Amino acid sequence: MPVTFKHQSILIGLIFTITACDWGRTPSRERFEKNCHITLPSDVQVLRDEYQDMGSDYAIYYTLKFNPGALKTFVNSIKKSNYYDDVVFLNRTINNTILKESKNNNGVWRKSLQGYQFYKKIGEIEFTEFNINLDTAARIASFEEAAN
Repeated sequence: MPVTFKHQSILIGLIFTITACDWGRTPSRERFEKNCHITLPSDVQVLRDEYQDMGSDYAIYYTLKFNPGALKTFVNSIKKSNYYDDVVFLNRTINNTILKESKNNNGVWRKSLQGYQFYKKIGEIEFTEFNINLDTAARIASFEEAAN
């Protein structure tokens, strides 16, 4: 049976659909648990789970709402993380200087005025950054992963 234009169009459409749906991507939950050395409680509400593809760059946005018990469990997970540094409490943006001041200069969890913040950068020229802001009063955590 010869391959016709119709068959080629269907095949191209299927390939486009599969790649556009982002099938095969590691779930956001797993990505952030692994890279930020935390455990997310199972009983959280996902407010946003978005993947934005920009060619070789990408961004992932993952926002969670915690009930009071889940928030307490999550804060305990932060405090048990290898990245947690209770000495670093600053009212400024986390950057490479702060990473060098922390006990683990690969990433850092720290207290903030709103709750807790996390920052981690992997690589220099081609890099991936992880940012998390946990607002303990609102019980909302915003996770961002961006590759450059």
